[in-house]
Amino acid sequence: MKKAKIILPALVTLLALTGCGGKKLTCTMSQDSMGMEMKNTVNVTFKDDAFDSMNVVMDITVPEEYADSKQELIDTFKESEEDMKVTETKNGIRLEMSSESEYFEELDVDKDTVTYDQLKALFEDEGYTCK
Repeated sequence: MKKAKIILPALVTLLALTGCGGKKLTCTMSQDSMGMEMKNTVNVTFKDDAFDSMNVVMDITVPEEYADSKQELIDTFKESEEDMKVTETKNGIRLEMSSESEYFEELDVDKDTVTYDQLKALFEDEGYTCK
């Protein structure tokens, strides 16, 4: 029992530090378009240095003057891509896409060979801040 009290915390610490062999890339960018603030967050997970998954979240703040057009914007986004999840938020619209969406195809990278450093450079070239 005494060994378990020593080994278990050490194991938990080791797993927390190594992330079970995974590496995560998070890139963010904020921009304004037509008076709407857009905050993009891209989360990419690598397992054993190979691409595993990607999730993109775009939060769009719709100003009061466009409040009447909010539903039209939601409908337009829903029609534009089947793989995109579109939800209404208190202040606007949230768009969510995964690595299975057309968004990833537009990046023009091969999921089977792309590396952490390549994706990081790609997103930074597009104006994202990555960590």
